Amino acid sequence: MKDRYIDIINSGLYVPIFFQPWWLDIVCGADNWNVIVVEKNGVVEGVLPYHQKKQANFTKIGMPVLTPFLGYWLYYPNAINYPNKISFENRVVKELLNQLPNVSRIDQILSPQHTNWLPLKWSGFEQTGLVTYQLTGLKAMKNPIEHYHFKTRNIIRKHQDEMEVIATTDAGHLFNSLKSTIEEKQGTLIASQDIFQQLYDASSQREMGMLYLARNKNQQVLASGFVVWDKERAYYLFRARNKNVESSGALSVLTHHIIQQLVGKVDAFDFLGSNLEEVEKFVRKFGTTQYPMHFVWKTNSKLYEVLKKIT
Repeated sequence: MKDRYIDIINSGLYVPIFFQPWWLDIVCGADNWNVIVVEKNGVVEGVLPYHQKKQANFTKIGMPVLTPFLGYWLYYPNAINYPNKISFENRVVKELLNQLPNVSRIDQILSPQHTNWLPLKWSGFEQTGLVTYQLTGLKAMKNPIEHYHFKTRNIIRKHQDEMEVIATTDAGHLFNSLKSTIEEKQGTLIASQDIFQQLYDASSQREMGMLYLARNKNQQVLASGFVVWDKERAYYLFRARNKNVESSGALSVLTHHIIQQLVGKVDAFDFLGSNLEEVEKFVRKFGTTQYPMHFVWKTNSKLYEVLKKIT
């Protein structure tokens, strides 16, 4: 099925960048992902790429590293009305889920474009809500800053002459800043710098990704960001501030610069949200709209469920 999937993607069928075979090869490993394709009369109705991995003595389908959502992607018939759209989703999602391998546990974060999680509920999945924020209308937008909250506009205008934003090919600054921030909160960054760099290299070669640095007049890096995009949306995959240098307004200036580069190129800029209050406040003030996302899971092994509760 993977060969069929690669063929239909190479033929031009749209999927988000995180569903691309080259992306999955990097974040999963070429031998650690597979895909289900549902077709009717030769027309693709839905795809479901998945990352299968071992966890202790269990087999699990889970989220790959550095990938904000995965799950299924659907292709609706033209001019479909709303009741038929829901009926289509219910049928195709059920067909996709029924073909998943029998594993101990499934964890997935679904695209914000798919909000109907009822067919998953009917298939035994549980759910919790996440959110993301998107700035939409970029293809026709002339001056994005006019859409920001006045406080964000003022921060950008106050500090943008104090720094420059440049493109870079080295993911090291961003990786180290993220690693430092996560370790400060007693967490662990679950991907290596090598995978981080591979994602940049592969997306940049395809003109689907860019790394940026904001520097002060002393050439010190204040903030860094990694954005990727496909033909419909851009995704603010990672951003971080250098906490070792005074950097007032650096993330706002950096983000504004990145958005400006994408005007006319994509229709939406997805900040990929966060449930953290301070992050939510930052992204909401860029003129964004909140969109729900679903984290869904299903446990097929009683033993796995028991062990997970006690570990």
